Amino acid sequence: YDDSEISGDPGSGSFNAQNGLAINDGTTYVVSDFRDGEIQKVDLEDRTVMNSFDAPSGSRAVGLAYGDGSLWFADGIDPAFDGEILELDPETGEVRSRISTSYDPTGLTFGENSLWVIDITFNDIEEYSPDGTRVGGFDIRGPTDVTYGRGLAYFDGSLWVGEFAGSDGSSTASLYE
Repeated sequence: YDDSEISGDPGSGSFNAQNGLAINDGTTYVVSDFRDGEIQKVDLEDRTVMNSFDAPSGSRAVGLAYGDGSLWFADGIDPAFDGEILELDPETGEVRSRISTSYDPTGLTFGENSLWVIDITFNDIEEYSPDGTRVGGFDIRGPTDVTYGRGLAYFDGSLWVGEFAGSDGSSTASLYE
């Protein structure tokens, strides 16, 4: 863990990671802006941009994950509930495949050879295989009392859900395993 700042100007060695963050083998990928941002591949040791490419045109970045040799990009948060998950080439940003959803995905992670995503419409966590097949899912309201899951991470056999700050009337965010 390094508590250095991760927001700001790419020339300064610090980056804005609030719209998506994925880590793989000493590098991190960050989405620089919610709409039509740039995805930057950053060396974690010296915090320099190794590569960058435009996020998919017209997208609304709400999650990023690395797994199975691909960068996974959650595109959602729209009144039409027409989000999708895009499989991207991690070097060029070229779209390799699309997983259409009937909900707006938020939070995205890869673990146990599955892609995991939060469905904010029903407050579920959905599981997909890398080929886009829905494997299953479960409700996160009961076991965790999450009212608005926003971030998702996989570590050491567990899924971690970050809840949006203030969703229950408070000003603090919560984290659930």
